Amino acid sequence: MSNVDSVNAYFTAMRNKDAEAHRALFTDDAELVNWLGTFVGIEAIVAFYRDQAFTVEDLWPEPGPLIVSDDVVASSCAPE
Repeated sequence: MSNVDSVNAYFTAMRNKDAEAHRALFTDDAELVNWLGTFVGIEAIVAFYRDQAFTVEDLWPEPGPLIVSDDVVASSCAPE
């Protein structure tokens, strides 16, 4: 899976509120850092999405156009 495919799969999983889909997107030693804290490992990350993020009713992330440079993928977005 390319980096762009991974980013697209991430946002698809987010919009589908599919915590299990995130399992394939993170490594065993992954760390997810956000406003609620740091979640280490696949089980903690899947639990974060399932138990916290996906409880937000109107969760619908829309990344801006992707910027790709070698193995780095970023999303550009304009401030609101």
